[in-house]
Amino acid sequence: MSVISYNALRVDGLKEVLKDLSIVCKTLEIDFFIVGAVARNIWYASHGENAWGTKDIDSICKYYPQLESALIFDEYYELFDEDNEYQDIAMIVLGKEIDKIIKENVQLKKRIIVILDRAIDSKSAFLNHMIDDVYTETLEMKASILHNIKTGIMSK
Repeated sequence: MSVISYNALRVDGLKEVLKDLSIVCKTLEIDFFIVGAVARNIWYASHGENAWGTKDIDSICKYYPQLESALIFDEYYELFDEDNEYQDIAMIVLGKEIDKIIKENVQLKKRIIVILDRAIDSKSAFLNHMIDDVYTETLEMKASILHNIKTGIMSK
């Protein structure tokens, strides 16, 4: 099994987000690098300013289940009672972790949900930009990932 490090994840422009989110994340004991990167990139990718943001989100979503397996098993074990695959559960957990840092900002949370809804419904180029390998990945697979993240954000 290969070891994946946080350094392998390329996330440009993260300093601006981390400055604001680091205090909140430290208080809540959240890994703000990953969660902040996804929240930031959802926002910027929706503005068409950063098509690389969707690639970063895709990269994080691919490695999150391995990077945060202890968190997923230890803190969210109740999700394993449901009929979900591990990858789906990991994306729901990612959504729950994102919600911890955005829930206080109602406007931001609403905006991120709208962005995810538009992407899931293929009303933006978001899903297209997430495709890394056209032979093994589909828009439906990427929509499922975003749907699970949204589920996590929306759950209580």
